[in-house]
Amino acid sequence: PVYGTAVVVAVLAALAILLDIPPLVWHFRNRNIAAGSLVLWLLFLNLAIFVNAILWPTDDISIWWTGSGLCDIEVYMFVGSWIGVVGAIACILRGLANVLDTKNTVVTTSKNDRRRKYAMEITVCFGLPVIQMALYYIVQPIRYFIYGISGCTPAADNSWPSIVLVALPPVLVCLVCAFYACLVLYRLYRYRIDFSRLLAASNTTRSRFLRLFLMSCTLIIGILPVAVYMFYYTAVHISMDGIVPYSWSRVHGEHWNSVLLIPMGGAVYPDRWCWIGAGIGVFAFFGTGSEAADMYRAWLRRLGFAYCMPCLFRSRRGSGSGNHSATTTSRRRSSGGNASWTTSVRDRAKSVF
Repeated sequence: PVYGTAVVVAVLAALAILLDIPPLVWHFRNRNIAAGSLVLWLLFLNLAIFVNAILWPTDDISIWWTGSGLCDIEVYMFVGSWIGVVGAIACILRGLANVLDTKNTVVTTSKNDRRRKYAMEITVCFGLPVIQMALYYIVQPIRYFIYGISGCTPAADNSWPSIVLVALPPVLVCLVCAFYACLVLYRLYRYRIDFSRLLAASNTTRSRFLRLFLMSCTLIIGILPVAVYMFYYTAVHISMDGIVPYSWSRVHGEHWNSVLLIPMGGAVYPDRWCWIGAGIGVFAFFGTGSEAADMYRAWLRRLGFAYCMPCLFRSRRGSGSGNHSATTTSRRRSSGGNASWTTSVRDRAKSVF
């Protein structure tokens, strides 16, 4: 029989996929590489979770598909996605910390600076995951495991490189994220007076900053314990089975082409729930704001709904724009010596968002 857990996992993963499409479009359209990469990795993870729950919803291994081709790709993507997700969060938090860095302020961001920023974010969000995938091959003793409901799952050799090359990097990047989160909190407190004056002119900018920060912190609070648990589980599992000296010929020997099918009794790997929750959480932070509402209106207008729904021509951000510019000008004049600082930080905020 099909486990009820498989149905729940498939439905929630599909929901996360549908909800994350608007934030993905919005962020990449606005060249928010780090945030867009985060949503893209979560979309892949939830798509894989959905497909796996559909393909292996029971414990009857006699009818299971061996996953040839699909699982060969998925296991490498799963390994790389850990670094992809936490690396994207690290880039987001680093950008927020730079917005509040008053020691290295610039009036405007040059094209070369933007290119360097994009190159750095692409390297962290996609280059490091590719390196992680390559390192995983060093300790891959078989093609993959297939667990009930969870589906395709990577396997690791019982040697110390498995801990160092596969289990440890996500924990280290999570700690980098925690450092940047603490740095943002420190700078928010230290420069709270100037920061409030900067953001008073635009509630949207304030909303974006807080949503980015709160989303990143929420994801790290959820992902870090899972990463630590996976590290602990891998280390304990290898220790219980007995750590063996690493050997390339042994790891990639005659058993390397094996596929192990393992029933789970309806249980699901904990990281699957983590990615589903992260996917839904991203929508909660970015799919319900004024920018997202304007994008939904634009989509509905293109589909022809504006003829029966005139309200689609109204924008939540459009009203009061003239007053906004006048208020901004007056506040710039009244801020005196702080004008250059606030202008610089506003330019940095725009480059982040």
